[in-house]
Amino acid sequence: MMMDLTEWKERQLEQLRADMDRMVGDLFRDFGTSVFDEIRGRVPMVDIEEKGEAIVITMELPGIELGDLEIAVSPETLLIAGRKKDSLSSGGGRIERSRSFSHRLKLRCHVDPDRVEATYGNNLLTISLPKCGTTVYKTIPVRPVGEK
Repeated sequence: MMMDLTEWKERQLEQLRADMDRMVGDLFRDFGTSVFDEIRGRVPMVDIEEKGEAIVITMELPGIELGDLEIAVSPETLLIAGRKKDSLSSGGGRIERSRSFSHRLKLRCHVDPDRVEATYGNNLLTISLPKCGTTVYKTIPVRPVGEK
């Protein structure tokens, strides 16, 4: 009887954990990842810094090759994706393992996609995103129909 109760509790806790992961994932869907993904190490941590007229993004990506990185940008969103491949020898055989990540960032201001620069070396990805000029709002007078 006691064994059944323990197994039941463990299943209930696993279900609760899965439900919480799903709820938090839904809550943070607009950010592209779950907060728990970063805590578990599935998504690399990102540093975001404003330097003058640019936003500078840095990420440590140990073990990822330059050719396994992909970066895409729009005026308001940055997507960073990558894949890490490992090969292990075990018991006379070889195990190939691959992990991938995708990190989408909603930017705080519009950037100029044509001037974005990215560098990668010593496991550090640095992306410089030049800001667009400030948005100017213009007051538009409303005239009666027929008046020019």
